[in-house]
Amino acid sequence: MKLISNTEADWLIIGPVLQKRADDKLPPFGPEWKVFPNMRASGNVLLFSSGYMVKLAQWWSKWKAATGFEYKPGSAMCESGTKVLLGHIHESLLPFRGEGRVPQETIDAARGEGVSIPESRLGDFTPGAYEIRVRIPRGVSLNGVTDGGHSTPLLLTEEPDGRQTAQVFEWQNERWRDWEDAVKDGVELVDAID
Repeated sequence: MKLISNTEADWLIIGPVLQKRADDKLPPFGPEWKVFPNMRASGNVLLFSSGYMVKLAQWWSKWKAATGFEYKPGSAMCESGTKVLLGHIHESLLPFRGEGRVPQETIDAARGEGVSIPESRLGDFTPGAYEIRVRIPRGVSLNGVTDGGHSTPLLLTEEPDGRQTAQVFEWQNERWRDWEDAVKDGVELVDAID
């Protein structure tokens, strides 16, 4: 877990979008284009480790099996699944908010799973977890959706080599996909909700 500024976090999401516009020799966005309104409660944003991303995908698989939730492109279930996944993330971070020591039962449970977590709370932060709304051009695939609008989770990560990336969740195969690659393929960001 690592904290970065909300400006750095925003750049992980909108940087690839702006680079794609430049690569395609499109005019810059006008002043009315603003994905992130200034309404965050914190200036710090939490990056997730690649290990957390693996654990989250495993949780998702178990949750789907337990509930019978089956995402299908065109089913309009993308918003529901996104909210469930993001809700789980927010709930899992409660022991790390505020000041003082992380509850011992949280530390013990993590150790029991072979996971290293901070023993002190992280203070005030916003999780680097977003619901993004995107437009997908015909012939481009994101989560099996190939034409139209889509909602999917996007998480900000710190890779083992220290690189900071944004990853979108591929519902159908329970894998993470690099946001920058999705944008290069033609996925268009419409909105991001933190």
